[in-house]
Amino acid sequence: MLIYVYIQSRSGNSVRLRDIQRAMNFSSPSSALFHLQKLESAGLVQKDNVGDYRVKTRVRVSLVRNFLTIKGTLIPRHVFYASATTAVSILYLILLSQFLSSPIAIVALLLNAGSAVAFWYESWQDWKTRPRFSRRSEE
Repeated sequence: MLIYVYIQSRSGNSVRLRDIQRAMNFSSPSSALFHLQKLESAGLVQKDNVGDYRVKTRVRVSLVRNFLTIKGTLIPRHVFYASATTAVSILYLILLSQFLSSPIAIVALLLNAGSAVAFWYESWQDWKTRPRFSRRSEE
């Protein structure tokens, strides 16, 4: 499925057999061909008349379920939640700074800030486990 994720991350561009071999660090193209044929028989990728491969059917792969693909880059989903809760915490702090002597206001701010920290932590954990491909394949 890592090969499928690699092809999907190429944003609609076709991928050659040698590109996949380099990206996966396979020693021979026959290893890449074996996996591509399995994906093709499952109906997930298709081979064009030139011999390049592209995604035929998009499926949610558990390997990247916590990511969005934006211009070929895998971005953790939690980054968007973390950014939003951080922005709300900052906005709350700025707009309601004169009310921070109230215990309710402090608790609300701490809860929001705690949520932001939790989302940033989850983003970092997802980022560390993202699929990585060899840089030689990008050349």
